[in-house]
Amino acid sequence: MEIGTRIKTLRKEANLTVDELAKKIGKNRATIYRYENGDIKDLPISILESLALALNTTPAYLMGWTKDVSQESLFSQVYIKLLEKNPDLYDAIRLYTALDNLDRSEIRGEMKGMLHAKKYYLIK
Repeated sequence: MEIGTRIKTLRKEANLTVDELAKKIGKNRATIYRYENGDIKDLPISILESLALALNTTPAYLMGWTKDVSQESLFSQVYIKLLEKNPDLYDAIRLYTALDNLDRSEIRGEMKGMLHAKKYYLIK
């Protein structure tokens, strides 16, 4: 299966129109049709990443390098590496998931309030 066919198949499975996919990745509908028809074969990595994200897959699947259409394995690998390097983040996630929805909402509110403090002015 060619990359264009994968894009079209995944777009249809996601119930996205060509216009909706185009909007998601910041391109026009003619460009999406050109991708799907194989008129553009050498897609830049930035476009592959955008398409993969919009279609809930991986660039590797779009390119035909893997048969695993799911992003789950890719995300799992990224999160595992992130958590291995940041034990405090792992602990925060563990504690957060132990809370009920009301307490989680309260914690998110507190965090947002803290981020509005002047010392965090660069974070939006």
